[in-house]
Amino acid sequence: MNKKFLSAILFGALMVTSTGTFVSCKDYDDDIDRIDKELKSQIAALQTTVDNGDYVTGVAKTADGKGITFTFSKGSPVTVTLDVKDGEPGKDAQKITFDKDGQMLIDNEPTGIYPTKDAEKAPVKIEGGFWYTLNDKGEYENSNIPVSGLAVAGSEADGWTLTVIDANGNKQEVKVPTAASLMSEFEIVGLLGDDNKISSDVVVLNYSANKVIAKWEGPKGTIAKDDYIVATAKDQKTLLVRMAPSSVDFTGQSFILVNSKENSQDWLALNSAVAYNKVLARAAQKAGLYTFSLAPTVVKKADYKADAWKVDGSDINTQKLALQNEAGTFTSQFGIEVTHDGTKMDDATVKLNGSAVLGTESTPVEIDLNVDNKITFDAANAVYDAYIEYSNDDDVLFAIDHDNAAMTFKATQMPDSDTKAVFKVVVRYLNVNGNVVSKDIYVKVTKSLVDGVVYERTHKIVADATKNFFSIDLKSMTDKMSAENLAVFNRNALVNNTTFTVKDAKGDVVAELNGAKAAILVAKGITPSFLDKDGKAVTDKIAAATTVKFAIDNEKAASNFKVNTPYTIEVVYAGADAKLADATIKLTLTLPALKDMFVHQDGIWVNDIASAYMDEAANEGGSTAANKAAIYTIKNAFKNLATTVGTSTFDANLDNATKIVGDYTSYGLAELSNVTSTSAKVTDITTWTIRLKDDLNTDGTKDLNDNGTQKGYKQNLTIVISNVNYLGYWSYGDETYSFTLKVMSPILEGKVYAVGNEVVIPSASLDGYTINDNHIKAHTYNTEVVYSIFSDTDNGTWKRKEIKAVTFKSGNEELFTVPVNGTEYKAATGTPGKDDYVAAKNGSLTITKVSGTSIDTEVKTNIKVTVTDAWGYDLDQEVPVKITVKKD
Repeated sequence: MNKKFLSAILFGALMVTSTGTFVSCKDYDDDIDRIDKELKSQIAALQTTVDNGDYVTGVAKTADGKGITFTFSKGSPVTVTLDVKDGEPGKDAQKITFDKDGQMLIDNEPTGIYPTKDAEKAPVKIEGGFWYTLNDKGEYENSNIPVSGLAVAGSEADGWTLTVIDANGNKQEVKVPTAASLMSEFEIVGLLGDDNKISSDVVVLNYSANKVIAKWEGPKGTIAKDDYIVATAKDQKTLLVRMAPSSVDFTGQSFILVNSKENSQDWLALNSAVAYNKVLARAAQKAGLYTFSLAPTVVKKADYKADAWKVDGSDINTQKLALQNEAGTFTSQFGIEVTHDGTKMDDATVKLNGSAVLGTESTPVEIDLNVDNKITFDAANAVYDAYIEYSNDDDVLFAIDHDNAAMTFKATQMPDSDTKAVFKVVVRYLNVNGNVVSKDIYVKVTKSLVDGVVYERTHKIVADATKNFFSIDLKSMTDKMSAENLAVFNRNALVNNTTFTVKDAKGDVVAELNGAKAAILVAKGITPSFLDKDGKAVTDKIAAATTVKFAIDNEKAASNFKVNTPYTIEVVYAGADAKLADATIKLTLTLPALKDMFVHQDGIWVNDIASAYMDEAANEGGSTAANKAAIYTIKNAFKNLATTVGTSTFDANLDNATKIVGDYTSYGLAELSNVTSTSAKVTDITTWTIRLKDDLNTDGTKDLNDNGTQKGYKQNLTIVISNVNYLGYWSYGDETYSFTLKVMSPILEGKVYAVGNEVVIPSASLDGYTINDNHIKAHTYNTEVVYSIFSDTDNGTWKRKEIKAVTFKSGNEELFTVPVNGTEYKAATGTPGKDDYVAAKNGSLTITKVSGTSIDTEVKTNIKVTVTDAWGYDLDQEVPVKITVKKD
């Protein structure tokens, strides 16, 4: 049958029906694995969520009383269904009742058990899957009768345990952790100032105690005149605490201050934990930082005169206190002091919808019909209690709704056309200095001709000012208007009366743009313009426009807005004296991907690694020239790097985390030029280079490979780009980009080879045989780039300027020898076309047969060729040579 389940225990308390019946539920199966499929899947979902590392932030019965909902910090809530109908146990619930003699009955069947009656203790309870009954000693005994059902027990401090028990007492448990139960580390970092600097030497919380000047009656209750409000003193720094694990969000967790006996005083209260996500002026220990501040509390006049400031008989000002979580499972070091300070807090500024403009009777603040308006204070710690009030007459006219807990109000109806749509809201609050303050807010209720249109725009910032804009079409709004309302709009809506309000994700006004005219928005970096169908500017009636274009001035906008941050621009279209329509633009500004700034040059990159051949480092000095430094100009690896970077700025650093060769990192193997010594900021893209290091030893001597190359030669060297400011204005924040290149010589990565695979020399011609380009050639890393190893230009040098020198050696000096350097290039002489003209002749290699040798059979040997390049690297190759003998 399809079984149903009822929570026998919810939050550790036994559920009792209106008739005094204790309930669990029946389970007619013999095994827990045969539980109702729906419930089983719900429990599995709960277990999976926990196994994935999530934790519970709340446990509550569902509104209909038919389930338990577990709310998680990351995933979706999981609800487990119970056997409850209209708040009563279902028909399959296991029922515990008592007869007239006090005997316990299960489903009306006698058990022979007579629990003791007690005014405070329940006669039965569930423990370990069994019913326990109260005996005459006031103790619970196991009845050995198994409970059938579903139970939830635990607390926010310890976590929750969901238990499913079958008719045989078998149980399945799912342990559901909470943020408090997962806490593993807890320590005080210090006091945090407005400059984001930490002072950790002495942690002192200064408080002030101020008399309430007049009786107060507010949402937090009545406070008598001359009672005291205890609050944080003016300019008090915030307490910074680290909690672990950092994967758990401890925001909203409650903590108290305790002395060494773990006692506290009610008036010394703390606000709940607030996550700290800003960048500190100096590094803190680890992630998982939270702030705490003293919460304002009330001390009765009589208590204040007696021992309000004493804990365990001594003045709290003389004690060292610790921070302790609500569950009492974690206590910090005892290093916190509290001291009375008479310095009062500055009074708070009242804000309406994020703005300090509260209006006057003649110039009220416009609000929309049926939209909540939020009242806030710029310094929440400066206010103890507050509420909203307005006149009965205004309530009748505007049907005002308000919520003192949320400090919101809204008008839900418009008055008749003869009534001016303006009313006053009074904000009354008790500040922590004990003063009762009233602030008047004047608002004008407006009703749009059409429901607000919402546009969603994500705009990628670009350098080209002609393309750096986004637009909205007016047709999306006007199409929703009735014919009558459209006529009103077209007749009255004026371009110059359009206003703009910009808010951040919290709803706070940005850059003072609250109901601002276009000129103010322009000054903040966004220029709105109304355009007709031909793209021409409209400056009078909006009816002639089809589009509103918003152009971005990068220099100005970057000072007022952030990228990758959601904003809303509330656009109000108005006539001469009234709002007519409105629209909301959900705007996010983004930047080009960093990789778009570093576009790979064609033919350079293999598997995202640039082959950085040093072709440009030419040797003009021949064999006597000093070796060139192993340098590569980085722009050569990218397309139009100077153009794509433009005026953007960035830091460049060689990676110093990943070891490449032994203990050497990229940073240890090479260095970058054209960066400042203090910030690693690249100063000139066109001459930005990477150089392989020679002197790697601590004493400054060279540490090279066996073939004479640097340790960083042909290694994957990674450059990290950070602190990027697009166009010099827009910050990429912590985002980084990296690329990898291998610095190599085009000569060393090439080859010297014999034309036809070997040099064939008849033995009869060996002595004086000349070898030239027809016999031996060479190519770079690119086999199509062939060059002469023999001198082919003036002064014994080569057309390929990467060549410094070429030397030769016989592979069998007992048979023949060769000159080490060969012959030099001979320039043309005489006049072309004349008898005296002698054409230019490349260098060559002349073989000398060793005297007294005779060759009777074919000989295979080689000529050893060494090509030394401009960087001092030697390409050593053995070119095959075959000396032939011809016989009849």
